[in-house]
Amino acid sequence: MQPEALATRAAERRDGKYLPRIVQRRPRRGDVHPLPSDLLPRFLSWVPLSYLHKLRRIELRPRVSEHVGRPFALYDRSERMVILYSLPLRWSWPGLKPSNGLLRGMRRAGATISVEAGTVTVAWPSVRRLALWFGGEVVVHELSHHFRRAFRTRRGQHGFETEEIMACVYGDRLWRGMRRDMREQRMLAAREADKAR
Repeated sequence: MQPEALATRAAERRDGKYLPRIVQRRPRRGDVHPLPSDLLPRFLSWVPLSYLHKLRRIELRPRVSEHVGRPFALYDRSERMVILYSLPLRWSWPGLKPSNGLLRGMRRAGATISVEAGTVTVAWPSVRRLALWFGGEVVVHELSHHFRRAFRTRRGQHGFETEEIMACVYGDRLWRGMRRDMREQRMLAAREADKAR
């Protein structure tokens, strides 16, 4: 049973289209929601509508496991819902060797990663840096699962590993496109500001 929702939003994108319902529950003690319900709509406004098509809701829930990242998030295809779990700003993975791609993405976003005696420790300097990684790696990955489900053709079902690989490919493509659009928007705003001077 999930705790009572702290916030439920029916938000609009920048282009006036409605987003899926966003439900935020209290994070686990000592954790934060990297993209809380007041920031998530801004992030989603950069996502192409095809990735949000038929998505019913996004829930921000407390982390279910003592072990961080098991899972970071998940896509519930029967409910057409993305679930995003809370995270602490610092955690350790004893005896676990995360993928180099995961660690590389975290470092790019500003995390400090140390390895001592078989324990990997991840520390974030701020919630903002954690949100950058979480949005660009975790949220787009889960939206990619939804996109692939919503637009699945009759090619047949894929196995779990294939689905994860394809969600990574689609998520990477989505994040690169979003960053390009954000860069273009900033450049356009800078040009407009120069013209106004």
